[in-house]
Amino acid sequence: MTAEELKAEIAIEFEALQQVVHELESLRRDVAGRQPTVREKVAAAAFLAQFYSGIENILKRLSRFHGVELPTAESWHLDLFKRFCPPEYPRCLCYSTMRSRANSAPTDVSAMSSTTATDFKSNGIGCGKGWTKSTPSW
Repeated sequence: MTAEELKAEIAIEFEALQQVVHELESLRRDVAGRQPTVREKVAAAAFLAQFYSGIENILKRLSRFHGVELPTAESWHLDLFKRFCPPEYPRCLCYSTMRSRANSAPTDVSAMSSTTATDFKSNGIGCGKGWTKSTPSW
């Protein structure tokens, strides 16, 4: 898959996410000032599940594109999501790159080399916030 193909697939997911947000906003306006019916609650729950699935699909596509295996543990949904979150403490990208080269392939997106991070941003498919040309800024 090329970066352009990935961007196109993610753009489709974003369009679907925007539609879900539009539907949720519409539903919220419909129930303003009153308690929602059971049907409206179920609709809201379904829209939220659809939104989550769309985000998860984007994260899976990004992982596959960069050759990062998807988690297989029972907690794989959370594990996948955490890969794209800033670490609990700031980590030097240089350290992560050295560690991944010494041990094996990177196991999470935050351990990508600075070249990969640059490619990620320059192709317009960056994940996470604050990617710069040399280091992510968390």
